[in-house]
Amino acid sequence: MVAFGLTGHAILSILNSDPYPILFSCIAFSMLWAIGHVTSYFGIWGGGDAKMLMGFGALLATFPDVAVWPFLITVIFNSIFAGFIISLLVMTYLIIKNIGRFRTEFKNNLNKYKIYLFLASLTLILPLIGILLNNLLLSYIGIVVFPVALLLLTAKSIESISLHKLISPSKLMEGDWILDEIKIGDFNYIPKRSGITKLELEKLKSLEISGEIKSVNVKFGFPLGPGILAGLIIGLTIGDIMAKVFSFLI
Repeated sequence: MVAFGLTGHAILSILNSDPYPILFSCIAFSMLWAIGHVTSYFGIWGGGDAKMLMGFGALLATFPDVAVWPFLITVIFNSIFAGFIISLLVMTYLIIKNIGRFRTEFKNNLNKYKIYLFLASLTLILPLIGILLNNLLLSYIGIVVFPVALLLLTAKSIESISLHKLISPSKLMEGDWILDEIKIGDFNYIPKRSGITKLELEKLKSLEISGEIKSVNVKFGFPLGPGILAGLIIGLTIGDIMAKVFSFLI
């Protein structure tokens, strides 16, 4: 997708003798590459999700706007809402499946992160301020921050009861997040949010073949790919959800 987007914009620039298509494509790709690299390194997004977003950056940099901001921003905004709904459905299923353990974990996390949750709740005043000032972006931030904080708290509660699994090294993929430190002979793996490297993965597989290790504890997350794809489809068919909502309110 990245190669197609950059190549396509390069061809447009050449045919029209206009440097802006390829320039905007490179800028959008570079910005989303930086965001994807940071979020992937800290374990916020998976590598595949980050690559998809980079591809959209290169591909959609000059796509016609459907709101007051570039279409690429529309896709990101739409993806946040679509991803929120998808994650909510998945989490609802996991909560129902593990209701007893979830209640205990949620109460513990609520007490642990109550200060952060309180600070996030203060942003609930921003939609009103945004409407009074006719500032769409400010209103959007106010609507998004607190629900996202609750979503993250819920996801954190679900994480330890449903998203930690023991699997064999042969089923691991590069970038998977191993939770426990592993010391076998001269091999010493220290858990990191960026996940396991290709070299470390090959070593673990060889240790499994020799019978020195059978399984590892891995953390799985919610895939963001479906939400990003849904955000694109919504943008192409319906438009910018936030712009439509606030145009109705204002």
